[in-house]
Amino acid sequence: MKKTAGLDIHKVTIFCGIFDGKHHQDVKEFSTTTVSIHSLGEYLHEQGVTQVALESTGIYWIAVWNILEAMGFELTLVNPYLIKQMPGRKSDVKDAQWIATLLHKELLRGSLIPEQNIRELRCYSRKYMRLQQKQTSTLQELERILEMAGIRITSLVSNISAKSVRQIIKQIIQGNDDAQELIKYIHGRILKRHGIEKVKEALQGFVLEQHRFLLEQAMEELELLEKQSEQCLVKMREICQRHYSKEMKLLKSIPGISEISALIIIAETGAEMKAFENSGKFTGWIGLRPRNDESAGKLKSTATTKGNKYLRTIV
Repeated sequence: MKKTAGLDIHKVTIFCGIFDGKHHQDVKEFSTTTVSIHSLGEYLHEQGVTQVALESTGIYWIAVWNILEAMGFELTLVNPYLIKQMPGRKSDVKDAQWIATLLHKELLRGSLIPEQNIRELRCYSRKYMRLQQKQTSTLQELERILEMAGIRITSLVSNISAKSVRQIIKQIIQGNDDAQELIKYIHGRILKRHGIEKVKEALQGFVLEQHRFLLEQAMEELELLEKQSEQCLVKMREICQRHYSKEMKLLKSIPGISEISALIIIAETGAEMKAFENSGKFTGWIGLRPRNDESAGKLKSTATTKGNKYLRTIV
């Protein structure tokens, strides 16, 4: 007899309901510790359950998924919103039974969960993108500190992370804030474009001890973020070279797709486009498809829909 299980996962507890097509077993409660999740898996094995469905509640489902997947269960991850649309019972204890019932009747549409290699790659790629955002914030903080100290060199360069600006900041941290000395670290192209006097004027500031302290802190933070970003890239390259070298080569052949863009595209799509029925579904998933908000022949909005923020940034 086919048996299915439904898991209602919370921060500290997991409710497990089992359905055999006719009867529900009593809902059992487990904790979210690793030991308890293994006990849950052993209980499901004892009951003859092979198919398990669970709600995608925050990040709480991830540990449960990884352990049960390793124990050989056929898993389905379901958006709680889709379960709520189904007419039926609703309470914390009965949720698990209801999920098990819907799974048994094949009424659940599972979310796309890529293979382990892609999940690992995605962890590194998303961490990399968060680190890039933090680097941008730190660079803006450095610019703000320089302006507080009266140094306006950032208005004469196109990129605040340029080598000239970094050398200026390091000299100021070391106690050298003389414009006559600082100008020696400015690239000749900048001097030629703006003139020596204008650059020297931009370097003339009023640097206090707190400014040096803040600059030192921000530079240390920036260098740490850059180091961690590079470490993430190393991990991403290793996985793609080992498992997705063909896909990398094809993506990089497209004009405008860099190596980093290709790495992130593979991480987010899973290098498997069969999950999308057509290009329209794919652009909608990314969030680049215009909204079709029309009523009585009047177009109310054509704003793009929400989508995968990581891939949307790249594309």
